[in-house]
Amino acid sequence: MRLFGQCLVCQMLVRFQEVERLFKDESERRHVMKLVLNEMYRAVIQEGVENPAVLGTRLFRLIKKVSGNSDPYREYKKRADLVALQAYTSLRGNLDALTLDELVRLSAYANAMDLGVGDYRPPKPFEVVEMAQRVPAVGVEEAVEALKSSKNIVFILDNAGEVVFDRLLADKLRLMGKSVYAIVKSGAFQNDETVAELEYSHLQESFDSVVGSGTDAASLFLEEASREALELVSKADLVVAKGMANYEYLSENIERLKRPTLFLLVAKCEPIARVLGVERKTIVARLATPQKPLTSLYFREHARQTSP
Repeated sequence: MRLFGQCLVCQMLVRFQEVERLFKDESERRHVMKLVLNEMYRAVIQEGVENPAVLGTRLFRLIKKVSGNSDPYREYKKRADLVALQAYTSLRGNLDALTLDELVRLSAYANAMDLGVGDYRPPKPFEVVEMAQRVPAVGVEEAVEALKSSKNIVFILDNAGEVVFDRLLADKLRLMGKSVYAIVKSGAFQNDETVAELEYSHLQESFDSVVGSGTDAASLFLEEASREALELVSKADLVVAKGMANYEYLSENIERLKRPTLFLLVAKCEPIARVLGVERKTIVARLATPQKPLTSLYFREHARQTSP
């Protein structure tokens, strides 16, 4: 997915929110925001970066470097996983009664637990369970069929807290005889789950194996990914990519990924909603293959409408 103008504003706002938390002195905040602005200029203007996930990765790496804090969301992630685990424990005992349709919706709506969108308030974990079956959704039936027809399934996971709800879908799939694997980030990116949070989320109890991505990038950047992560993907019948950053990056790299990929997310911002053709805050499940890309459709249509 290519950058919209709104993406630039959003990313600056998210970085400023981080700077406010990490720096108490206004002169320090101003200095760091100048560095962020300069890095954005270098990336977008001088180097021609067009992908939101790539830009977000560069800016967040800068925040970590200048603050000396390798994981600014560490405590939030721990709390999110532990609170979500309470909901998981309650729902797990009723797993037989939950349909695959319901669990796809729950997994997708849990993606709302995202702190990386500037003008958006994420729900609390207990609100996720309540809202998942009420929020408008598109593509759930296609997602269910894709999961049913796949034997080896690899999840590329996203936010802390969200990943605990993903466990329920993984549990169900394994009861259906599927082999289900997970990839989480090796280093910190915003409030995304990393290998360091596994002691709170207990993902390893619901997936056949959990491996690190090999990177702290916003998505599974293929040139940075670990051998273990790439091997999992290469053997998958289906990749399930959670969240907007994975959509932004992987939807433009489906031919390199070489695997059918099911994107599960909430369209939390206007650019994503426009590209996917839905209203903002809609649950979205979209299947992409190397032969059937997704994001290029919006920009191709937009180019036709604006061409002389």
